[in-house]
Amino acid sequence: MCATLQVSFPISSEKDRGLFLRGDNWWIRWTCPYGHEHREKVGPKGAARELYQRRKVAVKAESFCLTEAVARQRQEQDTDPLPEANEHPRPLSHEEEERLFAVLPEHYKPIVTLALHTGLRLGELRAQEWRDIDLASGTLLVTWPKSKQRESIPLNAVAFAILAALEQEGPLLFPTMPKKMSDLFIKYVRKAGIEGATFHCLRDTYISRLAQTCNTPTLMALARHRDYKTARRYVRIDGAHLKQAVEQLVPSPENDSLTGTTTGTNVSRLL
Repeated sequence: MCATLQVSFPISSEKDRGLFLRGDNWWIRWTCPYGHEHREKVGPKGAARELYQRRKVAVKAESFCLTEAVARQRQEQDTDPLPEANEHPRPLSHEEEERLFAVLPEHYKPIVTLALHTGLRLGELRAQEWRDIDLASGTLLVTWPKSKQRESIPLNAVAFAILAALEQEGPLLFPTMPKKMSDLFIKYVRKAGIEGATFHCLRDTYISRLAQTCNTPTLMALARHRDYKTARRYVRIDGAHLKQAVEQLVPSPENDSLTGTTTGTNVSRLL
């Protein structure tokens, strides 16, 4: 079977500049403020002319970029509509993380690593833009957070190294991320022999590991939680943790900075 030759016929008139005919369909071609050339298949010439004019207005008024708009739609689709408080955290162990990275293709490792070290959700990663990353100050402003409020994340050394090594190919951090990244992730999780893990478990891992080293207000800030009930799911409170907490009150060189007790205080005198 011979392939059909598709020939484009650009329109030279000022009114229809940006329109061209390919086969039986009219297309539009325009450039966004980021320098990307966008092409859209429309159909009838009248509809193509109307859409082209709308795009011109959007570019001037809103700095519209089609790539950015598509990523925003995908972010909304990838964001779990259920409140996180209704989910049971399923963090990865360090051993499971090693098994996952052993089977993960190289081009997916930056995505997974950044999720582990920032707690960004899949939809947030998909929509993240370079303009909201400041390597000089080591911070990341979430472009389209689930909360729809301004949220900033400090970058640790691993996250900083990942971002510094990535090439900027347009406004998006990961412009070629597959639409079915969630399904692909589960595929590699199963290949690694890990049970019951999804992409959201990377965020669970980030928060659970933070909970071992910081207090609850700090945890809530880094996890971008706005209520204690949500953060509480990641905080372990059992006999061992309670015992460790009260032992911090016992005067010792290690605890001086916490209790204010002078080094060398004789504990027996307090009994």
